[in-house]
Amino acid sequence: MPQDNQSPRFFVVTTPGLSATRWLAYVLAEHPDVYVAHGKHALDAVIRGQFTQEQQSGDRDSLMRGNEMQALYDRHSLEEVFARYQQTRPEARVYGCVHSYTLDGLILAARNPQTLSNLRILNLVRHPVNYIASHYALVRSAEKHPRLYQLYVERVFPQALRAYPELFLMPCPDIRAFLAFAASCQGVANLLRDLVFPGVRSVKMEELTTRIELLQSVCQELTGLTYSPESLKTFINRGAVNQHRPRGASNDPRTIFEGWESWQQDIAQVMIPGAVLDWLEEMDYDVTMLRSESSAPSRTNTPSSEPPVPCLADHLRMLDQRHPYLEQLTRSGPSTIQFIDTEHPGFQLVHQEGKVYALARSLKVQNPSRLAPEALRMLEAKGLCFCTDTVAEAWVAIARSLFPNPELAAAQTMTTAPHLVEEGFRNFNLVSYGGKVFALAQCVGPVDFSRLSETEFRELRSKEQIFIADSLAEAKRWIEQLHERLQPQSLETTYKGFNLVAYRGSVWAVAQSLGSLDLASLPAGETEEHQRTARIFVAPSTEQARRWIDQISCPPRRRNLFSRIYRRAVSRSR
Repeated sequence: MPQDNQSPRFFVVTTPGLSATRWLAYVLAEHPDVYVAHGKHALDAVIRGQFTQEQQSGDRDSLMRGNEMQALYDRHSLEEVFARYQQTRPEARVYGCVHSYTLDGLILAARNPQTLSNLRILNLVRHPVNYIASHYALVRSAEKHPRLYQLYVERVFPQALRAYPELFLMPCPDIRAFLAFAASCQGVANLLRDLVFPGVRSVKMEELTTRIELLQSVCQELTGLTYSPESLKTFINRGAVNQHRPRGASNDPRTIFEGWESWQQDIAQVMIPGAVLDWLEEMDYDVTMLRSESSAPSRTNTPSSEPPVPCLADHLRMLDQRHPYLEQLTRSGPSTIQFIDTEHPGFQLVHQEGKVYALARSLKVQNPSRLAPEALRMLEAKGLCFCTDTVAEAWVAIARSLFPNPELAAAQTMTTAPHLVEEGFRNFNLVSYGGKVFALAQCVGPVDFSRLSETEFRELRSKEQIFIADSLAEAKRWIEQLHERLQPQSLETTYKGFNLVAYRGSVWAVAQSLGSLDLASLPAGETEEHQRTARIFVAPSTEQARRWIDQISCPPRRRNLFSRIYRRAVSRSR
């Protein structure tokens, strides 16, 4: 238990929402030493509120005042937000919030990874079908509250259209119902963003609101304080603060799913990624109804005199040939959610030699020490591996790689997409990609870094045709050092009519009869011709070069035999 002279304790409960979060905020705030903020409500909404009165008023408070502090969370760092919490109630010993952040939003809001290291974080989840049903009812209710409804119209629904252009082809009997349902499914799809942060504990809402021992352990884990089982039992018996769906509505996910219209079932199965379903099944949720291969029985297609229902795209065109939503048809492409679902099905944490490695599960790498430093850099540039000192720093690295802040990205010169920084620097192109700078030899030609395999990378690296640096200056230093190392350096003035030159890690014996040659710019064809006629030898050492020169100084027969053997050796080495 914290003492009066100790620093305050901080916690955050992350969730996409509609998971008894208002209820949990009141439970945590029951302790007199705990300050709790909820969602984007006013900062004193919970500590001055009354559970019973809110329960009786229904969802009115959430709909009317649920976004009062949106600007605070959008425009200020996590550290600044917690400073406001402390100003709101200076006498508290523990400060926290519930549903004010999603997991990725929380990590991006932190200015310093140390802030995250000092946080107790809990992620709250709910069965996706029940979540969608409650969220759908909330969005429909929000139609009467323009400020809240504008969020779904202008931000959430366009995001869904960009991520899932299949929505344009689905039947749309009612545009408002379609928008509300797709926006609700988007909340479940966004769970994929939480999966990439390993080491965060997730708890099922259904168990947290019914099991006293679980609720007590969660409260103690977050606050470090003791909660009375009797008090917690009272909250469990009272039930949820907000009832988004009509009382008496079924809570059975399969019953709810089978009651949806066909277009609703299709939207849910299209928008919820397989990785999310796999994760929810690991948490012992039954989500089989959401898998397209095991959907509910199809509704009977009986002949009808009613006209066919237009698809969403046609519905929008009937409203306005230049409807703003139609712009998403031309702007749609691979979304962050699709990218994570296919390329980053979560990360695993590996603690090794005092470092924390976050490795994409798709790599199936258990021992990062076996990977060469540049191989690790290549994986990091692709967002598949991060080497950090703490778990919190690993979270920040993952978040900045997958969910870059648009304002920060605009100010950065290094982008996540390949970008040519400088062309032709000592025959290398300098390309920024994934926060790294690639030095790529121009002779290699164009390379798709996102598809560059480990085998191709190793081959280019062995030929010193690629290098991955953390900065432009580092990349240029490597090129300069390579250039200096590859410049011909005279070893001896002459040896039996040959000049001995150190070049490209070997000793070149060059016949003086060839005059002054620039080996660095000598075409490959001319080099081979001089080797064929025994006027240039490439040896591993000075001693070997001298021995070969001695061979061609012997009688013609032996010289010709040696030249033939040498030519064969050169031919085999190519």
